[in-house]
Amino acid sequence: MRIRISEATYKEIIKQLSYNAREKMGIIGSSGKNVIDRFILDAEALSERYYCRLSVSNVAALFDATSFFVGIVHGHPSGKYELSDADLVYARKMICASKGPPFILMGIVSDDLLYLYWVNGSNVIPLDLLIV
Repeated sequence: MRIRISEATYKEIIKQLSYNAREKMGIIGSSGKNVIDRFILDAEALSERYYCRLSVSNVAALFDATSFFVGIVHGHPSGKYELSDADLVYARKMICASKGPPFILMGIVSDDLLYLYWVNGSNVIPLDLLIV
């Protein structure tokens, strides 16, 4: 599957989420143009060396009426391009708690590249990114 992401959004995700001493996290969204064109760093996310979680109280406030949430992105150490088991458990908990579609996009930034996955209850599909 291929998904489109704006070049500016892609660059901002890489800039904000490149792994240093701990994981960082943000959310991605779309303004409805069939392209991921929104990224917001969750500066209040619980963040440790190999673990991070969104600050749930802030998620709803991070997007206004002109955009909608499509997924979560976070940083991984160098060479870690795959979703961890903990990432998949977290994604599936988000899906179960959501009133939205039965899937979520989960992204990883590692070695200054973004890897994006489509996750539902039983499948994980790597996505091809088309930067526009």
